[in-house]
Amino acid sequence: MGHDRIARATRKESVKVLEMKDCDDVVFYLPTPKSPHGINIDPSGQYIVAGGKLAAVIPVHSFDKMINAIENELFEGVFQGVPVLQYDAVIAGEVKNPGLGPLHTEFDGKGYAYTSAFISSEIVKWEIGTWKVVDRIPTYYSIGHLMIPGGDPELGTVLDRRSPAYVMNMILNPEQMLAEHPDAKAMLAEYMTPMANQNLTEEEARAIVEFFRTAAG
Repeated sequence: MGHDRIARATRKESVKVLEMKDCDDVVFYLPTPKSPHGINIDPSGQYIVAGGKLAAVIPVHSFDKMINAIENELFEGVFQGVPVLQYDAVIAGEVKNPGLGPLHTEFDGKGYAYTSAFISSEIVKWEIGTWKVVDRIPTYYSIGHLMIPGGDPELGTVLDRRSPAYVMNMILNPEQMLAEHPDAKAMLAEYMTPMANQNLTEEEARAIVEFFRTAAG
C-alpha cells in the first residue's frame, strides 16, 4: 500500500518452493492422531497441543522430548523424505474424554487449557500436567476457533517492557517507528514481520493501551 492508501498488486510468473525432503535436519513430523487440525503452544513453550479432529484423545507433545528425539534420531519411519518422530518419545500426556472433534486450544495462564470440540459443540477445560478434564460447557454451533483475551501472561507485561507512548506510536505510526526507533528496528530484524498500520484513531489506540493496563491486573 502506498502513501496514498491505494492498494496495489504485482503479478509474478514464478514462486520459489522448498521441498521438505530436501531440507535435512530442518523438518520433522510429530505423529498426531487422528486427522490433525489445529496446534497450539502453551505459554511456557513446553507443551505442544495438537487437535486431531477424529481422535479420542488430545495428544500433548513435549518440546524438550521432541528435541531429544530429534537429537537421538528416535524415528519410527520416514514419510515422503521427512523423518517421523516416535510417538512415545515425544508425548507428554493425553487428555482423555476431550469431547468429539477437538480442534483448537487456548490457555488462561493459570495452569488450565480450553479446547474446542466441533462435533459435540462444547469447550472442554483441562489441567496442564495432569491432563484431567475439569469442566465443560456446551456451545452453539460446531465451534472452531476460540480465544482468551489476556490469557497469555506476557500480555500483562507489555507496559513493563514498553512505555505507553511507545505502544501508542507503534499503533498510530508504525512506518516511522520501524524506520527510526532502535527497539522497533531490532524487532523487525528479528521477526521479519512489519507492524501493519490499522489506521486507528488516537482514541482507539488509547483503548488498546488501557486494555494492556487491565491485563496487567
